[in-house]
Amino acid sequence: MNLASAPNSSTAADRSFLVRALPPFGALILPTAFWALACFVAGIFALVFARGWVLAPQSLYVGSIYGLGAMLSVWPSVYLTRMFIRRRSAWRIVFLMLFLLVFTLFITASIFALEYRLYFTQWHGEPFSKIWIWQQAFTSGAAVYTYIVLGLRLYIPAAVIALIVTSWWLNRLPD
Repeated sequence: MNLASAPNSSTAADRSFLVRALPPFGALILPTAFWALACFVAGIFALVFARGWVLAPQSLYVGSIYGLGAMLSVWPSVYLTRMFIRRRSAWRIVFLMLFLLVFTLFITASIFALEYRLYFTQWHGEPFSKIWIWQQAFTSGAAVYTYIVLGLRLYIPAAVIALIVTSWWLNRLPD
């Protein structure tokens, strides 16, 4: 008996579980666009009206970072939610809200860290040296800290409402 050719049922079941958790791509287009646009508008609205910025390319650039972070966070949020909770329910909406919030903040903070790194790279040491690694770590840490202290307020209140609407919408997607 050749054991190498025998199918491993637990591996096949694990793979089918992971495949079933994949969200339907076409169904994610409109909720993703809505969530990205809502975060973009929330950032622009807060910068222009709450902080007194002029609607200039800089404020549009910051808003586009918020929109990009939101856009990139939808797919992993839906995938992880569908892995944990397979059927539509109130818990699924809660998990969608949690994952969408965490992934949006994490991805947007990562984009800001990349932006900081691009700006400060001219003063960093030789690439891949010990000092360069320290500089990368502290530059990224400073970017994330700055985003947490100054940037999270831009989401309130518009993006909080959009988070609830988007989570409800994503919960209504076909299984």
